[in-house]
Amino acid sequence: MTVGGKIAGRHRQMAMLVVGLVLMLMSCAGQQSPQSTSTGVYHIVKKGETLYSIAKKYNCKISDLRNWNKNMNNHLKIGDKITIQQ
Repeated sequence: MTVGGKIAGRHRQMAMLVVGLVLMLMSCAGQQSPQSTSTGVYHIVKKGETLYSIAKKYNCKISDLRNWNKNMNNHLKIGDKITIQQ
């Protein structure tokens, strides 16, 4: 093998390493938290909204909202982010 062949082989090895790392990083990016699933949406609480009004808007039950948002407290605050599964 010539000197040029050794350099080309090293470049090929480096390219394969880079491709492998990119694929590995892309597979990690696919892991999402439950709140960002493709089957759900977020609702940002606005002034005057209640669990009842939000449930009615999305045609679901208040108990569903509580199940989808385990850390949700009874007193909504403006700006709270609520997950809605659809």
